[in-house]
Amino acid sequence: MPEPLKNFYSQKWIGHNAETNWVVKHGMITLLKAGHPIVMALFGYASIDVLHTEAIKVNTLAVSLGHHLEFQFHLANKTPIEQIIRLECAVHFMKNNGVQKKKVFKISERKLKSRETITIQKSHAIKPISTRKYYPGKHDVSLIVNGIEFEKHDFLLHM
Repeated sequence: MPEPLKNFYSQKWIGHNAETNWVVKHGMITLLKAGHPIVMALFGYASIDVLHTEAIKVNTLAVSLGHHLEFQFHLANKTPIEQIIRLECAVHFMKNNGVQKKKVFKISERKLKSRETITIQKSHAIKPISTRKYYPGKHDVSLIVNGIEFEKHDFLLHM
């Protein structure tokens, strides 16, 4: 076991059964979304060094409210060993004051086989919801792989 995990409190709860694993993981969702290195290691997510990703490609550079932001990316396992990956995207929404606020959305969690390459195409709805107010202008989207955020790419939101 890696040294930083020896005294990590939740370590003793992992691995006993699926239900307990789910509870511990759900309780650490904020740390997972933040890419906390100890928590990422606790759940066995691969180091970003063993993965190769191409930058996210935004397919819809202008989105109208009520429509979808579409993007895609490629991800490859460079090793002969199966790797566990957690894929998320961050949408940096423009607020009324001109500052962006990041919101992380989970795409998937899976195992990447030895030397496997995958292509992910994602469609993210930009629709009115009760907890978010949208503002027109430049917004950004980025890819997050195992807690590491890659460069942001912009898109325009029209009202």
